[in-house]
Amino acid sequence: MSIKIGENGPEGKCAICGKYVIKDGVLFREKSVLCIDCKEFQSSAKYIEEKGKK
Repeated sequence: MSIKIGENGPEGKCAICGKYVIKDGVLFREKSVLCIDCKEFQSSAKYIEEKGKK
C-alpha cells in the first residue's frame, strides 16, 4: 500500500497500530505513515533500524 499526500499531510494506514491516517500523518520510511499517537515511536524505530544495518 502506498501513501498519498493529502491536504493535511501524508495519508495511509499507520505502520504501527493500523489505524487509517487522514490528517497529521508522519512519513515513516518510503511507503509507510505513522499516526499522531505513534509518532513518538519514530525516533526509537530509526535507532533500531540503524543499529540493525551495522
